[in-house]
Amino acid sequence: MAAHWPQLQRTIRALLHKVRELDDDGIDMYFTQGGLQAKQQKNHENVMSKLEAFPQQGVQTHAPSSLNDVFDDYKRRAADARRHHSKQKQLKLLFLTDGLWCTITERQKISVVIEKFITDLERVLLTFDEHSVGIEFVRFGTNLDVIEAFRWLDDEVESIA
Repeated sequence: MAAHWPQLQRTIRALLHKVRELDDDGIDMYFTQGGLQAKQQKNHENVMSKLEAFPQQGVQTHAPSSLNDVFDDYKRRAADARRHHSKQKQLKLLFLTDGLWCTITERQKISVVIEKFITDLERVLLTFDEHSVGIEFVRFGTNLDVIEAFRWLDDEVESIA
């Protein structure tokens, strides 16, 4: 992502401005490197300051396990909401990436993680509303292999849901 870092920062700043009115308890941000998280952040400058530590050159990206972290947190909150008879917030996940890590093996793992999340969520909520969860992979760069990998992943995820 280092090559796209200025563009990524502008994109995140614009997204933070846009979601300010939509998420009353603040945004949650997870990074696939280093386990860094920013949860329930209302102060967008705090989020931007978290970005100062990145990108880290030569650090392995762990996309499937990072998605698992996001999904586990959402499932926990969904179970809590159901237990307290309150409305569960929607999950709108934007996965910002250059995708250079996205090998065939990694995208298959991501597909399995997403399928398991949907199955688990159906079990927790006893239903699954396809409008309650949205996952978008936002790709930076023009690498043709990456473009094809995300096209495959998009088609795969669509067939799961």
